[in-house]
Amino acid sequence: MGTIGADVAKLLLDLVYVVSLAAIGAAASWFRANTTAAQRALLGALAAIAVPFVEREFPTLSGAMKAAKAVSLVLEWLRRRGIAMTLQEIEAAVEAAYAEAEKSGILAVYAPPPAPAPTAKTAAS
Repeated sequence: MGTIGADVAKLLLDLVYVVSLAAIGAAASWFRANTTAAQRALLGALAAIAVPFVEREFPTLSGAMKAAKAVSLVLEWLRRRGIAMTLQEIEAAVEAAYAEAEKSGILAVYAPPPAPAPTAKTAAS
């Protein structure tokens, strides 16, 4: 029974991974189709700054909350410069920046350190 449960769990994780890749690809495609080159460059740069900033400054937030915070920061930075973009464009840019930061290993720098292995002293307690 345990092996079947492990197989199902692995299958579900694989499915989540495939669906996530498809969503990221769709977001990137939409982003390219609905913005100019200059807008993509600016938006991409702001999102590329926001994603690791949020990872570093808000490590206790959930993934969804970190994404929302990064979108909020980019939106505010654009508004301060008088640049209007849709929420969908900003979300797509943040998703693309997150995927790139994860792929390049930038986000691993901000990952919490692994918990120390229990020692004989702590295991006996």
